[in-house]
Amino acid sequence: MGQKVNSIGFRLSHRRKWDNKWFSDKEYSHVLYQDYLSSKYLTQIFEKRGFFISRCIIKRSLDKTFIYFHVYTPKDYNQTKDETLKEMNITLDKINKKEVSIYIVNTYKVAKRFQEPLFIAEGRLASFRKRPYFSDTLQLIHTVTVVKSAPLLASYLAKQLEVVYPYRHNQLMDFVKKALSQFFRLRSGILGIRVQWKGRLSGADRSKKQCFQEGAIPLHTMDAKIDYGYSQAFTIYGTCGVKVWICTK
Repeated sequence: MGQKVNSIGFRLSHRRKWDNKWFSDKEYSHVLYQDYLSSKYLTQIFEKRGFFISRCIIKRSLDKTFIYFHVYTPKDYNQTKDETLKEMNITLDKINKKEVSIYIVNTYKVAKRFQEPLFIAEGRLASFRKRPYFSDTLQLIHTVTVVKSAPLLASYLAKQLEVVYPYRHNQLMDFVKKALSQFFRLRSGILGIRVQWKGRLSGADRSKKQCFQEGAIPLHTMDAKIDYGYSQAFTIYGTCGVKVWICTK
């Protein structure tokens, strides 16, 4: 059963809490739809800017809504200087029919405080340094191991499948496997990580599935703390899927 359902929904109310925190007795479906529209609206805006989405937390009070949007970008992002943030606030106020406060959290800055494992992994994987995605991929995997976000890694790997030429998909996946293995050994807070690619990888005639797992991912165990992420890559050979599971203490 654990392999056939969403690992997050499978453990809700037992091992994991809801990201959206509010209560509604009579208008539950209406408020839930507002949450869906708000997160989808912000996701589309920041993905067009080249940001990768990590998490969206929505908290509601009687007269105000607070949205904490976790994104990843190596670029310098200052929320106070974002001119489009006022337009976002106006749109979100109309969607939620109340005042909305947005807080953008850049996970890149959070992971920048713990740079030592990144330097060690760069030295051990120096043979891959000539590849164009070397530094960007290592930095993002380092951020994922710090914030422990499976959706962030899934969305990045899906984007890389679209950018990298089809005949180099195997090279990309081989590098990701070795990089994840290095960071897994350097991070004591992660018990296991699993990545699954599926589709016409490298322009193959038929769809195939490739998996990588390091450590333990007990999908049937309710007490296991597992984060799950899924994303799609739209390549010239069709749609490919990327799934990520991260088990933490």
